[in-house]
Amino acid sequence: MKNEDKIILDLCGGTGSWSRPYKEAGYNVRVITLPEYDVCTYIPPDNVYGVLAATPCTEFSVLNCKAEARERKPEIGMIVVTACLRIIAMCRPRWWAMENPAGTPPGVYGQTGIDLPAVGVRRPLDKANGYMG
Repeated sequence: MKNEDKIILDLCGGTGSWSRPYKEAGYNVRVITLPEYDVCTYIPPDNVYGVLAATPCTEFSVLNCKAEARERKPEIGMIVVTACLRIIAMCRPRWWAMENPAGTPPGVYGQTGIDLPAVGVRRPLDKANGYMG
């Protein structure tokens, strides 16, 4: 299979900077981000090869809440995290990676009810490596 036939989804991709190396290597990169696409309602195509998910960390970030002097609300952030995990579960891609925001409360990813074991990571959900999947 040629790179151009391999679909890479960049969920919550913003400018597409995380997926840019794949695009430059000729992969079929699709940046799924607001306002054009909402991960909460997005239905992925068939035959997705890989998924990158960089969910917003606004409701998880300790620093953000200190700067704004407000309470973190991980249950709100988990709506987007769960939507991304739903897409990954639907796609069953060859590989996937999700950014693990610093400040994520322990066990918060376990609240999704979606069973997607971390693979190829020494310490899943650890900010030292920054990704799970």
